[in-house]
Amino acid sequence: MIFLFIFWLILFFPIIFLSNPLFDDTIEEFYPNFYFITEQLKNLKLPSFNPYFFSGHPVINSVHLFELNPLFLIRNFIGIFNNSIYVFNLIISLNYLIALIFSYLYFKKLKFKNEISIFGSIIFTFSTCYIFTIIHPHTYDFIPFVPLVLYFLDDKPYLSALFMGFAFHSGHPQKPIYLLILIFIIFFFKILENKREIFKFILFLIVFLPFVLSFYFQGIDLFAISKRVESDLKFLLEMSYHFDRIITLIIPKFYGSVENEYVGGPYYFYTEMTFYFSIIGLLLAIYGSLKNYKDKFVLSLIVSSILLFLLALGDQNVIIKLLYESGIVKGVRGLARALFIYPIIISILACYGLNSLLKEKSLKQINYIILIFLLIFILFLPLVPKEIDISDEIFKFFIFLAISYVLIYGFLKKILSEKLFLYSVLLLTFFDLYLISGSYLKIRRFENVYSYYSPNFVNQLKPNSLGEYRINSRFYKGLALARNSGSINKLELIEGYEPLASKFYTAFHDYIVNRKEGFENLLKMANVKFYITDRGFLELENYLPRAYIVHCVKVIKDSFEFFSNAKNLGPQRCVYLSQKPSKIYNLEKNYENVKILKYNPSEILLEYNINEDGILVLSINYYPYWKAKLNDKEVKILRANWTFMAVEVPKGKNVVKFYYDMRKFFISLGFWVLGIILSLIKAEGLISQN
Repeated sequence: MIFLFIFWLILFFPIIFLSNPLFDDTIEEFYPNFYFITEQLKNLKLPSFNPYFFSGHPVINSVHLFELNPLFLIRNFIGIFNNSIYVFNLIISLNYLIALIFSYLYFKKLKFKNEISIFGSIIFTFSTCYIFTIIHPHTYDFIPFVPLVLYFLDDKPYLSALFMGFAFHSGHPQKPIYLLILIFIIFFFKILENKREIFKFILFLIVFLPFVLSFYFQGIDLFAISKRVESDLKFLLEMSYHFDRIITLIIPKFYGSVENEYVGGPYYFYTEMTFYFSIIGLLLAIYGSLKNYKDKFVLSLIVSSILLFLLALGDQNVIIKLLYESGIVKGVRGLARALFIYPIIISILACYGLNSLLKEKSLKQINYIILIFLLIFILFLPLVPKEIDISDEIFKFFIFLAISYVLIYGFLKKILSEKLFLYSVLLLTFFDLYLISGSYLKIRRFENVYSYYSPNFVNQLKPNSLGEYRINSRFYKGLALARNSGSINKLELIEGYEPLASKFYTAFHDYIVNRKEGFENLLKMANVKFYITDRGFLELENYLPRAYIVHCVKVIKDSFEFFSNAKNLGPQRCVYLSQKPSKIYNLEKNYENVKILKYNPSEILLEYNINEDGILVLSINYYPYWKAKLNDKEVKILRANWTFMAVEVPKGKNVVKFYYDMRKFFISLGFWVLGIILSLIKAEGLISQN
């Protein structure tokens, strides 16, 4: 345990002692959302809807932001008392310490020596850390549960299902789905050996099912209008693990580096395609597979790794390509993420390999494996883009390969004692992974991290109250303010980042970013007062208020009709609906004001007094779960100006209430609790029997 703690301390030293925060999505999305959530909880409010970015976005129903996950809930509880970015990053790093401990205990359960168990936990946790913390920082809530799912699978499948259920609520649902594939294959081989294992499998499914239903009710309505589920073959091609990149398992910077943008594709492509398990770890994993493939458990890992790799190939997999072309399969994003389960598979196989090396003491197969390594390296080296200098990585590859061989050779020739050999392997593995994982912690250093969210000019832009106006902080591809920073500095931004972005708002926002003719009308519709240009922030004249009433309706068929006519739109006189209202509105006069009685993230109370029937427009993003009432009677919400909300209102003095309905979330919470209860009932039943 001391070894694990020291390794963890070294890797996360910049965070713990230098207050150097993790970067990328952690800084730009997840910390601002953590801040918003904890600020809401401080005020005894459920964080249902974040109004500070993307014209408002669901929080409590988003499977990416308010996961029903014990580690996530603990983090938010701590955040109530201290939600500084230092505490946030410290909690992230602590999750990796937990993952080290849980994986160590799992390898001990597999009857491996202490040193081998430490070896496996280092490979699992720190190879995972490299990939996930850079581009998928919220995955820290998934990592610690993986070894626990496997730990209880044999004798307590109900507890395995419980932790599998927790893992299912950790964002990016692909990860637990791919882990589930591994679990199913393990059960398949167990049932082949002993048919009674099918009862354990059924028990696993019974306890796990409520968590699946919980996830379903938490986000199903958001997936229905999500941009992220609209995939085509071109997108699939972009996000597949291409076979010519297999060298990335050996040289992690083969297709770029964290410091330099990936040549020939997007930045996230490199970070998602690159998996690195240390040279000696990968060598021993291959050796362990060859020596132990007759073991049903090892065989299940080998079969799983092959299947997951075939899935990750995406469009290169003939079956998947046919399914996509047929239209049977839709919405699978980033099949390369099937490789996210590789760290646990490689770490287990590496432990088997190291254990076999201690027992069999054979150098012949090791020689063959190293020759294959070198052959793969030589075959794929010509594919390195000329723009990328990986000479340092090639040097490291040969150094670590040579040291690995010297250690194995020295041990097998009895030059090294077993203890010295094992400790040398541990240190070499950690050092190899540290050179990759540790480097990213030093790349982006903030002298004052809060100035990143609140630069000096922010105070000049701050509105008097929530719901007054928004800011378009993007000039073409440049951002004057960090994405989602409004959650901290209280500016309501048009720009933001959320994986389950509304497909309606995404089209609207893309048009604003491209600044095509007529985009000023779109800015007006979005209640934008300030927008960034090459001359700094400019104030938009005659911008529309957050809520107003018009008496003219024009029905639009599709996005093309709406956006292609942007320069001719008259949003101050007419509203453009995506469906016909109950009556005809054709009075083209200037908008009438609405009085805001109450405005908070989950409830908006409006009062108006008009002489003719009209349409009340509210420029909050059109999302499921929003409901509206006119004088306490529920009315239908219409999609207005392509992405916002509107309701039909009668003449006279009336009150309209928009509120965020959380019933689906409480249904989700109920299923989540049911899964916990089922696992505890089974555990109690077994205790009583004993």
